[in-house]
Amino acid sequence: MSGPERGAALAGMRLLAPVAAAASVVGAAIVDSGSPGETAVASLGALCWLIWAIRPTIGTLAPVVGSTTLVLIALSGGKLEPSLFMLSVAATVTGMLELSRWRLVLAGVVLVSAPSVASFVVDNELSTATWTAGMILPIALTQVSRRQEMLSLQLAEARAELADQRVAEERRRIARDVHDSVGHGLAAMLLHITGARHVLRRDVESADDALAEAEAVGRRSMLELRRTLGLLRAPDVTTAGPAAPVPDAAQLRLLGVEITGDLDRLDPLVATSMHRVASEALANVRQHSSGPPTVARLEIGDDRVVLTIESPADATSPGDAAGTASRGHYGIVGMSERMAAVGGELLAGPTRDGWIVRASAPITGVEAAS
Repeated sequence: MSGPERGAALAGMRLLAPVAAAASVVGAAIVDSGSPGETAVASLGALCWLIWAIRPTIGTLAPVVGSTTLVLIALSGGKLEPSLFMLSVAATVTGMLELSRWRLVLAGVVLVSAPSVASFVVDNELSTATWTAGMILPIALTQVSRRQEMLSLQLAEARAELADQRVAEERRRIARDVHDSVGHGLAAMLLHITGARHVLRRDVESADDALAEAEAVGRRSMLELRRTLGLLRAPDVTTAGPAAPVPDAAQLRLLGVEITGDLDRLDPLVATSMHRVASEALANVRQHSSGPPTVARLEIGDDRVVLTIESPADATSPGDAAGTASRGHYGIVGMSERMAAVGGELLAGPTRDGWIVRASAPITGVEAAS
């Protein structure tokens, strides 16, 4: 039970408990009239619950013991048996509100044993079994209810945590998609614009070609961004319209990657992931290295596919701390997440001669899914 819910239950019980206790005394006096002294003693038992309701600092154990003792004294004359209903009310209050385990057990023992003790005190016969059940059932039912409320609260917390995890995963997926669709294009645009600026006064034709290529890359990036945003806005993938062609491993040749093995054996998702990793790695080479990659190959083995891209070292290689501190390693993070999504792994780091990116994954969809 949460804090506000327990506060509301406590307020309700502090109002109802003394009323129900007083009603049990009035009912006992009407149905099974006893002497004025016995009725007064039973009324003192109800007074215990009124004091408990007025003084919030008093726990449930004190009124349980007090009201039980006074009811047993009132029953000694053989009358006022219905006043035992006050103890059933006490069992309900204790089972619902008592947080201490040992006080709950002690109060339960007092209440459950009260009908048996009363059967020795009262001259007339009491429905001992009925009254005992009237003590046990409220405690048991309120404990079950509290347990269900606790489980419901834990379930709500687990759902909230899963929702947060799902939102975080969705944010990472969106970041990867935007990075792949727009980041590479912007990097290429900057390279062409920088080249055009350097040769603008010396070679106008080359500068015009570079700017035209930058414009084409920018248009492609805008189309990719629009497609990505369209998919994100669509309530269902089936209503998002025709999907854009997904890059596959065959297009790696257009990136300059040497391919060894049968491309048809690759799972489509693995092939797309390899293309994305190669695009990111080669974009990093163009941005951080002064020369082309010395190795760029895709090897398809019996059960795994391995992509290897090596670049020479220079002052601005990705392995240099100053070169990567400002970028936050988002490219490497995105590549690692893509490979992890298909059951693969990615290794990226400096070597003696430069920098290497090696991605490997199972070639089949079944293995990738597992």
